[in-house]
Amino acid sequence: MDQQNNQSAHSTQSVREKVDIAWNHFTDCKTTDGKKQYKCLHCGIIYKGGGIHRIKQHLAGIKGNIASCKKVPHDIRHQMQQNLNEIS
Repeated sequence: MDQQNNQSAHSTQSVREKVDIAWNHFTDCKTTDGKKQYKCLHCGIIYKGGGIHRIKQHLAGIKGNIASCKKVPHDIRHQMQQNLNEIS
């Protein structure tokens, strides 16, 4: 039973990490040394490091911490801008 509870908690944690809407526009992969990379599904650019907030900035077109996505649809860009405004 304890192992089953542990597996359930682990799967819940994994699901929780990917709930944010921005993950629908990025995929993550690991390099050979185990570090995470994120690839934009719109423009194909691969980023090393950062987190969901940085990814949202890329999609929203907010320059500074990350380059703006030049291929994201307008409605997605607007959605990410609104989402970032709600967080601030």
